[in-house]
Amino acid sequence: MIAIYLDSNCPLLYSWAMNILKLKPYILSAFLLLITLSNAAAATDRPAEQSPSFEVYSAKFVAQDTNNDKIYDGLTAYLTIKTSCVGSYILNATLEDRAGKLLSASPFFEYTSPIQDPSLNFIAAIGDAPRKIKVTFSGEDIRRAGTSGVYIVKFMNMGQIICDFGISPYKELALPTPPFNHFEFGEQCGSGESARPCKDVYK
Repeated sequence: MIAIYLDSNCPLLYSWAMNILKLKPYILSAFLLLITLSNAAAATDRPAEQSPSFEVYSAKFVAQDTNNDKIYDGLTAYLTIKTSCVGSYILNATLEDRAGKLLSASPFFEYTSPIQDPSLNFIAAIGDAPRKIKVTFSGEDIRRAGTSGVYIVKFMNMGQIICDFGISPYKELALPTPPFNHFEFGEQCGSGESARPCKDVYK
């Protein structure tokens, strides 16, 4: 601590010191105001937590058995979404377990690329009404992953869109499914009389 001693025998120094002491409350107030403004500016520079570029209004998950063989050949999500940005949406969808392991990105096991429903590609404009989209994941992929749900469906936009502040064009949206048993899934490879379960064709 620094002690300051004032000598009344030195009028000029004494007068200067007393004026400083009188101004002390104003100096302190100005100092606190400066700190507050600095913190506010720093907070403005920090990016706000951003939201995905669309939100889900409703979701329905269906384990489908298209050939009535009592084995689910796919898991389909029917969603109603509302977009928050404008431009070209190209939604890439993946099915993961709760630890983030990829289970499927394709509607059919034999596909070499994740060709998904056309509803995942669309042009969004200002004031668009909610729209319906559909995404399907391979039943054989699910069976081979050896993991029962709850699963996580993740959507990532790969298109060019323009968003307002606080919304990210490329932030993932994650959506949990109901619980499913992976043993109930599988697929048929081939068609007609030559069709066989994929677990027999690809061992």
